[in-house]
Amino acid sequence: MVFSCSAALLLAHLLLLSQVSSPVEEEAPSPPQILLATFGPGDEVAAWWGHIAFVVEEPKRLKSRMYNYGAFEVSPEMLPRFAMGRLEFFLDVTSVMPVLNMYAQEDRHVRLSLFHLTPKEAQGMAAALEENALPDNRTYLYHHYNDNCATRVRDLLDGILGGQFSAWLKQQPARMSIREHTRRYSAVNGPMLLLLDFFQNDELDKPISAFEEAFLPDELEKRILQFSIYREAFAEPLVSKVWDFSKNKVRPSPRESTPQTEWPCLGLGLSFAMVLGLLGHWASKGRRWARWGLGLGGLLWFLFWGFLGSILLAMEFTNHTVTHGNENLFLAHPLFWLGGVWAWAFARKGARRSMERLAWLCCCLAGISWLGVGLKWLPVFDQNNWNILALALPAHSALALVFVALARKQTTPTPPAPAQELPDNQPSLPAPKTSGKKNKRASKKAGKK
Repeated sequence: MVFSCSAALLLAHLLLLSQVSSPVEEEAPSPPQILLATFGPGDEVAAWWGHIAFVVEEPKRLKSRMYNYGAFEVSPEMLPRFAMGRLEFFLDVTSVMPVLNMYAQEDRHVRLSLFHLTPKEAQGMAAALEENALPDNRTYLYHHYNDNCATRVRDLLDGILGGQFSAWLKQQPARMSIREHTRRYSAVNGPMLLLLDFFQNDELDKPISAFEEAFLPDELEKRILQFSIYREAFAEPLVSKVWDFSKNKVRPSPRESTPQTEWPCLGLGLSFAMVLGLLGHWASKGRRWARWGLGLGGLLWFLFWGFLGSILLAMEFTNHTVTHGNENLFLAHPLFWLGGVWAWAFARKGARRSMERLAWLCCCLAGISWLGVGLKWLPVFDQNNWNILALALPAHSALALVFVALARKQTTPTPPAPAQELPDNQPSLPAPKTSGKKNKRASKKAGKK
């Protein structure tokens, strides 16, 4: 357990308040202390974004409770509910120190902020949390951006402050778009960053205010520390004290800038397209190994985009609204599965029919992909998916060019070799000599007939 000096002084101060008090103060209910606990990112994907919770301290009763809106039940129904966007989270009430120690042991930073609230506001906050923790009130339908642990904290705090906090947040510009924040938090894992980018639509690219940006615990905490509340025409900071319970020592903190993924994706896409082109060139020369390489490479490419496209299409029928109407459906869709079948047939036999089918299909797939690029001239097609385009388009186009070239070579008839003409001054070749016996046999056969 790691305490700073300020944390120890604060706890000592709270203990003194609970012991040194007048009889009048002991009879009157003591207002609780409300704190905000902010936790840094963890290892699991769900923990990359950090966490946030309320802490309610009652000095006289020496009692503290943590109100955590990020709890969910692990059950066989959890994964299907999550896949359909219908996973329910709930408000969990736990002891404070075990949770703080657990996060500290995971090398995640833990920061505590003490709210400067009036007794009425503090009591109202504690009462609202107790009411939300009731069995009939504690569950809610989770949404990563619109309804999560941070937005619940934001909205409850705003209700206690009479709407001042949300009014101020909506006037403040956001530092980044939701997609940019998502990219910088998921930069710890490049493939997962691209998957999250692929599955989410243009809702993440819309202009937002600090109110929507507060879906992230760290961003909400920054805004809370900046906010001043007006009481009787005087502005007072909402937070009176901040200290670190623990700091991350090895684990890196989230990036402050958004990683640029377009150029690396373009490099990968062009590299794979070049490999396909070289395999197609050698396959046209009759190299069996090149035909197998091209067929299997195409098979994996088709299956990959067919799988992603099928999932993306299925998400249109779920509650994951951030996936609906995704422009990446121009790049990945179930039609790619058909290419996988024909690519396998081409690898095995190199049949002319397989080449013709693949040429036709790859031209369609590449055409649909380029249509998605062309439609970006229209304002409605504003999804920031240039990194996915840079990854997919070169290889989509290369496969179309390669199989069209192979199909053309197979269908072009080979012209016959031209007959050699003898020069005028060269004597004609003598007739071949036949033996006398053969001539006699032939004459006898002719006489018999």
